[in-house]
Amino acid sequence: MSLTEIKKQVLELPQADQVALGAFINEINRPVDAEFDEKWSEIVLARAARLRSGETQGIPLEDVMNELKGHL
Repeated sequence: MSLTEIKKQVLELPQADQVALGAFINEINRPVDAEFDEKWSEIVLARAARLRSGETQGIPLEDVMNELKGHL
């Protein structure tokens, strides 16, 4: 199967599956060490808290995915 065919099939997946696939590919290409993973978790939790408190607003997943698709 060619890369072009794979890309077409990926674009047919539901967005959640596209995100999961992207995370998988990123993980196998760049293993994360425990210290980095812990710091990244702290950042994510802090951002989530700001979002829940209304201090900041999120970006809809559809908008993010459309922007990412533009880079494929």
